[in-house]
Amino acid sequence: MGQEVVLHATATGKAWLATLPEDAALRLVIAGGFATPPHFGRKALKTVNALRAHLAETRRRGYGLAVEEGAPDTAAIAAVVRGSDATGAPVVGTISVAGPLSRFTGERRERAAQNLLAAAREMSVLWPVRRRQSAAHSDVAAESNRVVALAAGPGPRARRRADSS
Repeated sequence: MGQEVVLHATATGKAWLATLPEDAALRLVIAGGFATPPHFGRKALKTVNALRAHLAETRRRGYGLAVEEGAPDTAAIAAVVRGSDATGAPVVGTISVAGPLSRFTGERRERAAQNLLAAAREMSVLWPVRRRQSAAHSDVAAESNRVVALAAGPGPRARRRADSS
């Protein structure tokens, strides 16, 4: 909370940016600038061309990758979660995995990425279920309120109107 989001230097940011049309993604980053907080890693992207290349690679690979960008000596991967499993469904969030470079090597990242992508797909399938359950819960709550109101009988205003007629 209270932290600036640095989209171009994090796996989650790159994963999300890669879902946008390139010109929109570039405009967002350029508007905020390529500066990063001092605690970020030394390999954070600094140019439009580097960002363009990273976004193209993210789209090809299917997940975001940040190696010593969001934090020193750290690698992270991230995938987007969509509002449904339909092609092009809106992005509703991201999930990520990060670890120290000494243990989260390229080979381990590749294996983890397959699990991460599977989890993101599964969450995308489940996302509408949550919406439907929430809508169903709202319908049940509304019906419960209606039944309680009917059982309670007319309110004081209705009784006053009936008494005055």
